[in-house]
Amino acid sequence: MRWKFFIPTLVVVAIVAVFNILFLDVMLKAALVSTGEMVFGAKVEVKGFKTRFKDMSVGISGLQIASRKDPFKNLLDVDSIKFSAEPLPLLSKKVIIDQMSCDGIKWGTKRLTSGALPPKKEKKYAKKAAKEKKNGMLAKLFSTIEAKSMKEINALPAMGEMRGIREQLKTMDLKKAVDIADLQSVQEIEKMKGEYAAKYDKYREQVAAIDYSEKMKLAQNALADASNIKVTSIQDAQNLKGNLEGLNKTKDELDKSVAELRSLQKQVLDDYGSEKDILNRLNDLKDADYKAVADKLKIPTVSFESVSRSLFGPVWVGRVNTAVHYIGLVRKYMPAKKNTQKELVKQRIKGRDVVFPKEQNPPDLHIKKISISGTTGGAGKAGTPLDFTGTIIDITSTPSLIGKPTRAEITGRQGAKMLKIQAVLDHTREIPVDTFNINYEGLSAEEFGMPDSEYLPSFEKGRGSITGNLTLMDDNIDSILELSIRNLSVRQGGNGDDEMQKIVAELWSGIDRISVNAKLTGTTDDLEMSFYSNIDRVLSARLSKIYGKKLAEIQDKIKSEINRLTNARKNELTGEVNAKRDELKNQFEGKSKELASKADELEKMKQAKENEGKALVDAEKKKAEEEARKAREAVEAEKRKAQEAAEAEKRKAEEEKRKAQEAAEAEKRKAQAEADAQKKKQEEELKNKASDKLKGLFGK
Repeated sequence: MRWKFFIPTLVVVAIVAVFNILFLDVMLKAALVSTGEMVFGAKVEVKGFKTRFKDMSVGISGLQIASRKDPFKNLLDVDSIKFSAEPLPLLSKKVIIDQMSCDGIKWGTKRLTSGALPPKKEKKYAKKAAKEKKNGMLAKLFSTIEAKSMKEINALPAMGEMRGIREQLKTMDLKKAVDIADLQSVQEIEKMKGEYAAKYDKYREQVAAIDYSEKMKLAQNALADASNIKVTSIQDAQNLKGNLEGLNKTKDELDKSVAELRSLQKQVLDDYGSEKDILNRLNDLKDADYKAVADKLKIPTVSFESVSRSLFGPVWVGRVNTAVHYIGLVRKYMPAKKNTQKELVKQRIKGRDVVFPKEQNPPDLHIKKISISGTTGGAGKAGTPLDFTGTIIDITSTPSLIGKPTRAEITGRQGAKMLKIQAVLDHTREIPVDTFNINYEGLSAEEFGMPDSEYLPSFEKGRGSITGNLTLMDDNIDSILELSIRNLSVRQGGNGDDEMQKIVAELWSGIDRISVNAKLTGTTDDLEMSFYSNIDRVLSARLSKIYGKKLAEIQDKIKSEINRLTNARKNELTGEVNAKRDELKNQFEGKSKELASKADELEKMKQAKENEGKALVDAEKKKAEEEARKAREAVEAEKRKAQEAAEAEKRKAEEEKRKAQEAAEAEKRKAQAEADAQKKKQEEELKNKASDKLKGLFGK
């Protein structure tokens, strides 16, 4: 045996064993607590943490995660967590767990001590959480849901305020409460008077600056000068443009003044506006005065629309936002496949090794199956507990490598109570899709977790169910809630305010069923919320009946008192404004019409003189054209005469030529006839000679 190798190896093994026994569990437990507190922002406590190298197993007992919103409740309480990791993947820094068990799961259990973190740690984690919330995958959707709920889910007025309305109505002195010195509408009326007076003076100065009389005098002089212009010759017509230059200049000045007056008239109408505009402005101020007086007297503006939205909406939206928050965490640690993901290739000096996904390239973390069991009961929980069991399959750090979504199913049944939860987290594709379905039936009134509200009584009996669906595709949310409670009965008695109890009893009298349907759909840029319940119409009518009439009475009294103090001043203001506006409007309109009329006279004079010049030019032009026409006709006559003589000579020559041709043809015919007669005579002579010769021959 080589002792020099054995002894160092034994020492190393001993050191590892001692480290494992003394420090490893402590360090892993501290890491689990620290990570949990950072994620959940509240205390995380672990009673026991034990690792075993023999089978690479881990056992965790007594895990409690406190609620950040309610430090004296646990968000999650787990009795025992056990799992074993496959040894070989650990050498590649990969954790592969075939089977994990989580037993004794509970939620909402009470704590004996506060689960809030120490201030220093709370500040540190809160700052980090705020940063992650702002920059997280679903941060924008989370903020949009919060803003949408704050805008659309209006809280009902406090019962204490409503109770005080009745007492206040009995002792209120409106004349003392409505102080004229504090009314914005009265102050604005005085301010508007000064503004309109200043505008009036300004416009009168602008009118004076136009110097209307001087312009009319210039126009009259221009007309007189133009009327003396004589147009008797072509030279006069040619000089007409220069002679009318003064008239054109004067007309341009008049046109400019008319445009200026009309512009001022439009400004007056815009500045002074209509009586309707003034009344609308004052009515807005009177509304503000009413609100100020109502605030001073602590008169609430009560709206009883969609009572169920105000009662159940905040709780539901809070649950949806909590789900969105935790889905964001899951997507952070279980990211979807990216479109830039490439085939895993390991380059070497020679050739290329392609590392395939799935079994040959497992993710850094893969929990193949988790078996869970628990109860809806626990410390401080009301009602009959329901035991449940379930499984979660394929939790992994890289879903695209295993190609399967994470699935969870939890079921439980006990008598009339039934719980079923299903979830599918599909992050194997580029666009993640997360779906949750819950169905919880047979809940008692105590277990239902009704929201805290002065409008809700204490229910001692009743059975109900909750059905909820939530689908989140990328940042597109589709969430539905159906809540139903039947056979309700209100617990009688109590040490609260008698009047408030009477109001609540009156509101809920005869109501033994509540059904609520809520829906939240859309994206961060287009989110729609709808809410419906069978109690809205009944409770709204009852609340309006109890307080609406009295509130309407005092609201009318306050408005009447404000109107009484402002109407006389308002009428005085509108009278002055209308008078000044009409005076300025008529003044601008009258002067602009007179100047425009004078400008039209100048234009007509100009047109008349230009027409005279044009008529003279046209006459001279016509005379010249007539003389030219006569000259052209004389030339044409001479031309025709010469052409006719030439044509007569041509006809005479042609006639002589024809006669000569006829004489030649007659001579030709005569010669031909003589030749024909001579030929005929010769033929006759030849014929006679031949006959004589024949007679001489045969006669003998």
